[in-house]
Amino acid sequence: MPYVENSDAEFASIGLVGYKGRMGGMFARVFRELGHQVYNVGRVMDENTVMALKQSKLVLLSVPLTALEDVLRNIRPYLQAEQVLMDVTSVKTLPMRLMEEYFSGQVIGAHPLFGPTPDKADMKVALVRGKNARDSACREAERLFQRMGCAVFWTSAREHDLGVSFAQSLNFAVSAAFFCSLSRREGIRPFLTPSFKRHLEAARKHLTMDRKMFCEFTAGNPAFKQALAEYQGILDEVAAGELSKIADEAASWYAEETGGQGIPPNP
Repeated sequence: MPYVENSDAEFASIGLVGYKGRMGGMFARVFRELGHQVYNVGRVMDENTVMALKQSKLVLLSVPLTALEDVLRNIRPYLQAEQVLMDVTSVKTLPMRLMEEYFSGQVIGAHPLFGPTPDKADMKVALVRGKNARDSACREAERLFQRMGCAVFWTSAREHDLGVSFAQSLNFAVSAAFFCSLSRREGIRPFLTPSFKRHLEAARKHLTMDRKMFCEFTAGNPAFKQALAEYQGILDEVAAGELSKIADEAASWYAEETGGQGIPPNP
């Protein structure tokens, strides 16, 4: 754990930047249901927006990575020293740097590893502690998401981005490259199999509804090149005739069906 102090405090008031988005709208609804005072913070810095910012104990940035710096530039004059600033973007190295550049107070990075309509069993949140974040603020951040029903774990910005580059960005990029290669090949449709169609359906949301989001945060992830290089190395092994070996390693995800040892649990 990154802290030892206990605190019964909560983020009673939350200024939500990006409340009109799918994730922002979900957060606004859930936090209000949990009893928090949620202020909708708009793009125009009018009197109401400024007041909302100043009254918020937590300022939560639910905006795309590409908009983050502009948002920080707009709200910086109205942030208070005692507030906590938090983002929920899907990468952490760049957002943490930007938030600490524009705000000298307490910063916590958060990544909800689920979408706006999640299954309860899939609700996990990764948290990254900023250099000025106090123990009490870290405790409040944990409780905020735990009260939503989320499992919470702490990580560093670097570890987060490396993990996400494999689990999300590489997953998306491989699907995109695979189906792109087939779209460029004429005469392939008569050979499509049921397993291909299942693969295609599994990638549907990635490649349609979420395509822009995945492209944006993958482009902003400094660890993605490492993930891509490691994957290219595996493709090189396949090209060298090691497909059976690669398939055996891949089958470890299905230990019960294959009799293997399975993927070791996270520490």
